[in-house]
Amino acid sequence: MNYSVITQAQFNEMQFGAGVWVRDFDITAPGIQDEDIICATNGGINLSVQPSMVDLGDGVYMMPKATAEMLIVTGWTVDASFTALGFGSDVISFVLGAADTEDSITPRNELKSTDFHSLWWIGDRVDGGLVAVRLLNALSDEGIEIQTERQRAGQISVHLTAHASLEEDKDAVPVEIYSIDGRPFFDVIQHQFLAHYNTGDDGFVVDEDTGQLIITEQGEWHYTVNAETGRMEIERT
Repeated sequence: MNYSVITQAQFNEMQFGAGVWVRDFDITAPGIQDEDIICATNGGINLSVQPSMVDLGDGVYMMPKATAEMLIVTGWTVDASFTALGFGSDVISFVLGAADTEDSITPRNELKSTDFHSLWWIGDRVDGGLVAVRLLNALSDEGIEIQTERQRAGQISVHLTAHASLEEDKDAVPVEIYSIDGRPFFDVIQHQFLAHYNTGDDGFVVDEDTGQLIITEQGEWHYTVNAETGRMEIERT
């Protein structure tokens, strides 16, 4: 017997590609606008969400080492790093963290609330779905480092750290993570077909959890699916 197997569902959940950084994203209606893309990247993306823990039982006589009940989480570190290929003034100002952009891009010695950004990383899943990570109050905190190479694009190293906020929920971990299942899609503008069902006599219903259409009335039905919006119109002929 071969125990090194993977299910179809597990394959569908795999993530591929480098993904993209965007300034704004609506998880309820996924779609990326060109103006929201921060910059082109190179070398992949590294995202890290790490807890800080303290073992209250450490040093207590007769207490077993690494006792689960004695561990407490004291905080989280949420950060990301990637390589930017864009050299626009908005990108350079963003990477500097604390900077003003007027005639030139000028670093400053104080932080402003506008230096912190809620940013999204969006990655593709094998099944056509997505993985999304939102960094709250993210700040580029390691300055700018430019690397150039002959006959190669110049690169900027970027490091982001997410932060809690006193104006929001100060105890909240400053990150949100989503994994959205893919849905069937059509590679044509509009797809039409006829189907005949010998079923019940109550028409049809849509399962709100799965989006599955269940026909419960016998007859011939006409479907029109718009590939751009994913909207399906149904009528009995």
